[in-house]
Amino acid sequence: MSGVLNSGDLVPDFTLKSLDGSDVSLSDYRGGRLLIFCWGSW
Repeated sequence: MSGVLNSGDLVPDFTLKSLDGSDVSLSDYRGGRLLIFCWGSW
């Protein structure tokens, strides 16, 4: 796997911790719209 996605590819599923400590998976939102906002302060 090269790590590059092409148009029409599915994003690999991943799980993160929410602010309240529960697990949230990308697949929980399949079929809906999702905005992922990432930032860094380096």
